[in-house]
Amino acid sequence: MNKELAKSPEVLQKEAEVAALEKALKKKKTTLKSLKTRLKNTRERITDMQRNGQVQMMNKMEDLDNLRIEIAELAAELKNAKGMSKQDKAELGEMAESMANEGFGEEFDEYKERMERMRSGDFDFDEEFAERIRDMFEPFRVQPDEKEKKNIRKVFLNLSKKFHPDKARDEAQAEEYHSVMQKINEAYQNNDIETLLEMERLYLHEEPDFDGVAMADILQQKIDYLNREIAFITNQTERTSSEIKNLRESDLGQMLTHADRAERHGVGMDAMIEQLDMSINIFTKLRDAFKESIEHGEISPKIHEVTMEMMELGMEDELGFMDDIDKMPGSLEEMMEQMSEIMGVDSDELMGMFDGGMAEVENPKFPIGSSVRIKQEYVNIFRGIDMHNWEGRVIEAFYGDDEDDIVYTVEFDSITMQQMPNDYVNRLVSTHNDFQEEDVPEEYLEAAKPRDTKQQAIATYRIRYHEFTWNHLNKKQAERMQKIMTQHPEKSDYENWQIYLNKELKFPVPVHTAGRLSNPRGLQAEIVEIGEVSVDYGLYVKIVSPDFEGPMDYPLLDLHGRQRSGKNRQALIDYQMWVEDFFGE
Repeated sequence: MNKELAKSPEVLQKEAEVAALEKALKKKKTTLKSLKTRLKNTRERITDMQRNGQVQMMNKMEDLDNLRIEIAELAAELKNAKGMSKQDKAELGEMAESMANEGFGEEFDEYKERMERMRSGDFDFDEEFAERIRDMFEPFRVQPDEKEKKNIRKVFLNLSKKFHPDKARDEAQAEEYHSVMQKINEAYQNNDIETLLEMERLYLHEEPDFDGVAMADILQQKIDYLNREIAFITNQTERTSSEIKNLRESDLGQMLTHADRAERHGVGMDAMIEQLDMSINIFTKLRDAFKESIEHGEISPKIHEVTMEMMELGMEDELGFMDDIDKMPGSLEEMMEQMSEIMGVDSDELMGMFDGGMAEVENPKFPIGSSVRIKQEYVNIFRGIDMHNWEGRVIEAFYGDDEDDIVYTVEFDSITMQQMPNDYVNRLVSTHNDFQEEDVPEEYLEAAKPRDTKQQAIATYRIRYHEFTWNHLNKKQAERMQKIMTQHPEKSDYENWQIYLNKELKFPVPVHTAGRLSNPRGLQAEIVEIGEVSVDYGLYVKIVSPDFEGPMDYPLLDLHGRQRSGKNRQALIDYQMWVEDFFGE
């Protein structure tokens, strides 16, 4: 007779239920294993990122900071050397003071103190770091409820009794029990019921003696055992999933997301460290140039060469137009801004290296707004160009290194800017330095008659600026952008965009959201009017959309055209190019 036919309907039903429960348990264990791996990987990556930020980058910053201090001392020493001109003394004094007084912030100073204690044997950095990481993850753990906690403890106690050291028969078994108890304790502390159940099955579960017991009762015991395991595993799965969600939505998780995004585009931690290495290399050259100057008693031309190399750090690799991705940090200041975001340090603390305190002069020889001329040879060692006969207006007067020395910030007039060499203007524009202003000591200046108006100077500055700022585009695009931005050179960039877009766009203009702001990408709308300007988001336009109530003002930087060709499409592309350059989008 067929064995299946010999079984009762109840037995067949319970066998099917056991098979279904075993399949469900296997699936839940696979899901939990995947979640545990994901949680473990997330914690490890955050830990590695923290260690890189706190150790690798901080060590680089320590090297850079030590060079800063050394250069400050050398600049002060060179300033007092015989044969230094008043101009050289003023510039060297400013550099010595700013570099001596400005560091990388309080957090960095605290780090240096810990490193000094560690080197003296008074501080275990690794132990402190591990403890801080444990504390860092604790708020995101999801604790089991009271019922589940009791069940976990019940399994833990049964296992603990089995492997109590007193039950070991010999030294070898005592060592084995110790190893097993370590795993049991770790699982219990982490509320890892899955691991405890596996150990229970391995060490405690024995098939009972079923002699004289009905098959249906045996199967029911197995069903009860499987349901118990499924309930335990389900609870742990939900807790693990919630912990991952909590961690990913936290500041730590968001920092990891941003770091991943940056790494994909070559501006992550490795790129930051590479930038620090570059800065260390250049500061080392600057230090050596100062040493050479002190040795020979005069300013070495290498100081100018190194300064030019520092300015070249401002040349950025064009990464194309990418939503929500910053460009590679080019200048030292830009690099420090991104470092402050990664490390949670105030950017003002990181970016004060070259800012010197300046006390204003109450009654200067050359009043604010008056015209002046540089009356003799004047070569700024950091700009490398003779400014003799350059003219402009005084916009600020302040005391230099000594209270007897007065320095003026001169804003050059339109004629001077027109006569500036192209390579000089191009170099300063490409490195984000202002070619219109210069700090000049009083003894190099004399009064002059105005040669233009303030508006003429503004217009000339904008023409010269836009002559070189679009060199990264192809020739046709560069010429178009230059024409747009200087169609009315006396007006601001925003005013020129308002005029250009009102002329080029044919309303209504079909667009969709780009996803840079709070709204998701792809919401459809129509531009019906060019609006006003916001400091935060640039030019606003009035749009109508089924996704918004009534007409509303909306930042143009978050809108892309839906048309595949025509003047509307080109005008919006032109504006997005400007957004990329102006906002660093």
